[in-house]
Amino acid sequence: MNETELKTALTELKSDIVKTSFVYARASGISREAAVKQANRGKTWFYTLPKDEQERLETLASELAAVPKIKAMQKLEEQAEHAAEVLARELDSRDARLRVDVAKDVLDRNGISKQTQKIDINANIDGTLLIEYVNDWRGSGEDNPAESA
Repeated sequence: MNETELKTALTELKSDIVKTSFVYARASGISREAAVKQANRGKTWFYTLPKDEQERLETLASELAAVPKIKAMQKLEEQAEHAAEVLARELDSRDARLRVDVAKDVLDRNGISKQTQKIDINANIDGTLLIEYVNDWRGSGEDNPAESA
């Protein structure tokens, strides 16, 4: 299973909190019985699942354990709401510089502030490339600069 397939499978699994808890517990290296307990299910819950589902959950857990990057991303995703709360609390800080920095960060992350982006374009072009610069002065209330000259 490649990384993309694993991410997709874990995203689909999120709709079932019990199975998700089980898979993450197993991926952390604890026993099947302890994982079932951590998922708040009885000892026999796992064995009542169809055999192919048991295998799928165990496979997901072992694949997840083998890809630390995905595990780390999932943990960060789980803490996103808490991080947003901490950031929001800092908007009321006594330190004016901290308040300004946090406010800018919040605005930047929500695409509200003015951001400049550097774009690096590399292209191989066969043929002719015509680049035309247009100074669109229309609607600015100014006279046509070409006519003034």
